[in-house]
Amino acid sequence: MLDSKSTPPSKDKVTGQDIFQKIISEGQSYDAIPDPPSSRTHDSARSTVSEASEVDEDFVTLDWALHEEQGYAEAHRRAQSLEAMPSGLRAVLKIYDAMQGWIALTLIGCATGLLAALVAIGSEWAADLKFGYCYSENGFAHHFWITRKLCCKHTIDDETCPLWRHWHEALGLALGVPLDDAGWGIDYACYILVAILQAVAAARICVTLAPYAAGSGITELKVILGGFVIKKFLGAATLVVKSVGLIFSVGSGLGLGKEGPFVHLGCCVANIMSRAFGKYRHNESKKRELLSCAAAAGVAVAFGAPVGGVLF
Repeated sequence: MLDSKSTPPSKDKVTGQDIFQKIISEGQSYDAIPDPPSSRTHDSARSTVSEASEVDEDFVTLDWALHEEQGYAEAHRRAQSLEAMPSGLRAVLKIYDAMQGWIALTLIGCATGLLAALVAIGSEWAADLKFGYCYSENGFAHHFWITRKLCCKHTIDDETCPLWRHWHEALGLALGVPLDDAGWGIDYACYILVAILQAVAAARICVTLAPYAAGSGITELKVILGGFVIKKFLGAATLVVKSVGLIFSVGSGLGLGKEGPFVHLGCCVANIMSRAFGKYRHNESKKRELLSCAAAAGVAVAFGAPVGGVLF
């Protein structure tokens, strides 16, 4: 018994005339008989998906079933290629193929932690740069990239640190005139100037080099995990620009944190590293599993709470 929903309509919705009688009376062939609605919907959806997969645009939805089929086909192809190899090499490659997920997650976690450490150190250095810089007798640039805490680690009080030079001291040496009397005013002006320059630099590189690096990125990640494609949002340029911009924006004293951006950075790392593994390279469905784990890694390094990252 046919389903009523799968049968073609018997009457024209406009004229009310029987469609089959109308086609026969007009001398048309049976090819003019309309397909069932479910068939038309399926074919149009399939064609829309195939066309969308070829469109190089943002916010294109994924066909989960199609990507699952591609994943199974890729796994079958890898299995066939392994069977043609010598037994010893085949056993090693089978173990590697089975452990690709664990290897990828380990590398993503380590890379995310290392990147978070670099951003934390860089933001601390940028914050200290508003007060002065570390120098040595060997030259200006010898210890310039060292934070104040590391520069004055052998002294009890940072204010009496012999290696830390305030901006009024540096300006007095450059002009050849002691400026100790106006030191607080010069230091205050330099504090504001350096903070503004850092904030402007962070905003400028985001606007010109990687617009997707702006913001926390968590909202867009939810969209991506829901099945949408946002090109360049998880690319290498976004990773670099967001890391540098985060250092300058946090160092300038803007009212923002590193928690949300760390989640975005972790997902950028996962997206880049997934290209090195055949199981995830062309399978967007499996790649989103890595992105979910990378989001957990970002929360874990931001708060120092691995269990909290997993719950997130």
